[in-house]
Amino acid sequence: MNRDFDRKIDADTIVAVATPWGEGAIGVVRLSGPDSLSIGKKLFRFIQKPQKIETHRMYLGDVLDSNGKAIDRALFVFMESPSSYTGEDVVELQCHGGPLLLESVVLGAVSAGARPAENGEFTRRAFMNGKLDLAQAEAVLDIITSVTERGLLVSAGQLFGGLSGEIEDMKEALVLLLADVEASIDFPDEETEIISREVVIKESERILKRIEELLSTYRRGRMLKEGASVVILGCPNVGKSSLMNRLLGADRAIVTAEPGTTRDTVWDFTRINGIPLKIVDTCGIREVLGEAEREGVRRAWEAVSGADIILLVIDVTSEIGNEEERMIYLIEGGGAVKEGVATLVVLNKVDLLDVNEPEGKEDMRINEMEDLPFPYLFTSALTGRGIDDLRSEIRRLLLDEAGGGGAASDRIIINNARHLEALLGARRSLTEILNGENIYGPGEGRIKRRFEPELLAVDIRGALTSLKEITGEVGAEDVLDAIFSRFCVGK
Repeated sequence: MNRDFDRKIDADTIVAVATPWGEGAIGVVRLSGPDSLSIGKKLFRFIQKPQKIETHRMYLGDVLDSNGKAIDRALFVFMESPSSYTGEDVVELQCHGGPLLLESVVLGAVSAGARPAENGEFTRRAFMNGKLDLAQAEAVLDIITSVTERGLLVSAGQLFGGLSGEIEDMKEALVLLLADVEASIDFPDEETEIISREVVIKESERILKRIEELLSTYRRGRMLKEGASVVILGCPNVGKSSLMNRLLGADRAIVTAEPGTTRDTVWDFTRINGIPLKIVDTCGIREVLGEAEREGVRRAWEAVSGADIILLVIDVTSEIGNEEERMIYLIEGGGAVKEGVATLVVLNKVDLLDVNEPEGKEDMRINEMEDLPFPYLFTSALTGRGIDDLRSEIRRLLLDEAGGGGAASDRIIINNARHLEALLGARRSLTEILNGENIYGPGEGRIKRRFEPELLAVDIRGALTSLKEITGEVGAEDVLDAIFSRFCVGK
């Protein structure tokens, strides 16, 4: 999209098919721009021609191609500016949903003076015309691409202004705070103190707390939006691939008795409680023997670093070895995983325990597991024993991560990486006010040591600018291009 986009908004009328490609009962061709009505009338023959086309009223008639031939019987609706999705004059022709038919209507509109719309251009015009802020515009795409019911509700809340309202409240508070701080700069000799440092501390801490609350929801929001990643980790030949196949209900991974069969990450998708799961089988972790296996181990840990849930598989018939102890260390606190990732130890091959006293053998292993930092359960990927319990535990962990309902699920949740970065920027600025280290040293922020209004104003503006990035009040053109290019043409 070129840099003349804003100018084109004022001049061009655009056209595109607004419904999914393919055969269907209904197909909609949408026009938006100053010439929408005149172009739309050239493409339509009204059965009962009105004296004046009223806004938001449907008319029956025939759709015409570029040669004036009737090619369909359809509905015509005109939405006058500013009461339309884009804020411009909009015409929609609601035809039967045949690809060739809809393409003919679009070609007719182009022949009459319209320009083919670019990806996301209708929603971008809605944003530029103030019908949506940028967070709401992004929610449109998230609604279209939602893969979970809860994720859909989160995106709908964002479209309806939930996140935008929260950001607006914080921006207003920062503007008032900035006004008082700048007034104290402009009138330093006033006998009456314009703003006290106690007020700055209290207000900064209040806003920072709200930002922290939003940041704490990101992992949940991303999981609801994109699904969760479950990574199966363990030494060679402990049954990781068999376990993956059991969870999927299909033979996705190759299973042999030879250790090291899996040399790369293998994955497939399933659903638990409506949340899509990416089940990832990894290369067995051991002291590697060759370059290919070394790369497989590297990719295994790479998968672990992005996991939402880790299944650490251990052969129940063997003692916990050095490699398994190392894996436990790296997962627990060695920096191999994201903070707060759930880990579950799966003691597999329980079918191989002594058949004469299986309970005694399990009790013995239970005693050995008491010092583990993670919960555990017994399975047999071969017979299916314990697999239902494993699914139930994964379901419980998912609900803990994604919110199982109640008040927590009604909170405003962020699910967008761009929003995350902007909130982190605002947090940095507010933290600098309270605990800045670059001037006064650790724990001696600009406000806590002495009142420095000039420096405070810089940090308040920084926080304000970061929050404005979320709603699109500030931002580079290439950021807008990147956001709207992800939309389909008709949206």
